[in-house]
Amino acid sequence: MTGKTINILLIENDRVDCLALERFVQKNGLPYQLETAGTLEKGISRLKETAFDVVLLDYLLADGVGLEILSVAGNTPVIVITGNGNEHVAVEAMRRGAYDYLIKDHDRNYLALLPTSINNVLLRRHNELRIEESEKRYRTIVETVSDIIFQLDPDQKITFINSAIRELGYDPENAIGKSVDEFLCPEDKDKVKLIATRRVGARCTRNLEVRLRYKSGATEWHEMKKIAVLLDSYGMWSVPDAVVQTHGAQKVFVGTLCIARNITKRKQAEDALRESELRMRAILDNVADAIVTVNQNGAVESFNIAGERIFDYTASEVVGGTFTRLLHDSSRKVYQEKTSDFLEAGKHGFDAKKCELTGLRRDGSAFPLDLSLTRMEFDKKRLFIGIIRDIAERKAAEEKLRKFAEELRRSN
Repeated sequence: MTGKTINILLIENDRVDCLALERFVQKNGLPYQLETAGTLEKGISRLKETAFDVVLLDYLLADGVGLEILSVAGNTPVIVITGNGNEHVAVEAMRRGAYDYLIKDHDRNYLALLPTSINNVLLRRHNELRIEESEKRYRTIVETVSDIIFQLDPDQKITFINSAIRELGYDPENAIGKSVDEFLCPEDKDKVKLIATRRVGARCTRNLEVRLRYKSGATEWHEMKKIAVLLDSYGMWSVPDAVVQTHGAQKVFVGTLCIARNITKRKQAEDALRESELRMRAILDNVADAIVTVNQNGAVESFNIAGERIFDYTASEVVGGTFTRLLHDSSRKVYQEKTSDFLEAGKHGFDAKKCELTGLRRDGSAFPLDLSLTRMEFDKKRLFIGIIRDIAERKAAEEKLRKFAEELRRSN
């Protein structure tokens, strides 16, 4: 098959047949290294002592039936050679694991078929070894990943599960044959109907968040991804979407392949972030000053309750619009200069500028305000945070004090 020498063990007690094969090999220059065993006992002994590429086995031997070799040949391919009229023996040999069979004829024409048969069985064995190696490699990967990988049949029972299930306190062997809902939190058991389904494409639910139950009774969140597995006359299909060419073959749903990844820490982080955002929102919504965030394009991204009260606009009316709409014409240029200074400075981290501007309420009335403008860079995104205080009352008080001081000065 590859030009290298092929080591062949010929188990044959007919010396004439042995010589005929040797002459055929020599005449055709075949790369065969032949060793002959004349009895079943010797053949078994040589197989235990030496590794051969192929065994050529005569069915009828002086000390027994040649098919006994099949139980000790292991992974060595065996080609059974039978006499004419013994086709039923060939069928039995193939059933027991022989790779091929040849039927002897009086003129020994079967020898012409031998090289093709040997090449075919060696190619088959080569492919089997590649498949075994591939399966071993993928089995190693499947058994070492931390994700739980399992397969369900159409009845939602587990047909395969990897060693990661031990993290939940279960043995993989004991999980086989059990319903998947035995490992789910009771509140999530209805979701198994979405997992073990034959649906594909847009109708298919591929990602679910479920709580898997430890043997101890504790539960943890897992993200479960699934792929429907269909079988047709062309073989197994793993179906990530509806685009599957089956050439008219009828598909049969045979199960679901699932991968479950522990996302408890992620869920905890999400909960903590959500709580933090709620706390921050509560703080922002209860401070007296308006707090507004503006992106570098001048669009408002957030607007708190105090801002709604001061400007008499709702947040939904302000967010997405320009911040300058909240300023009097006389103040817009000042604000734009302040933000331009920030952008041109190109500084990182925090920076701040304070100024007095004139704001505009919904009704068009103007009022004085203090703006404390801070620039931040967050996730490579530049933002301006403005803290706005209505200083109309303060300005009015200052004006009263000024007038009072002026009156005192004049009276003296």
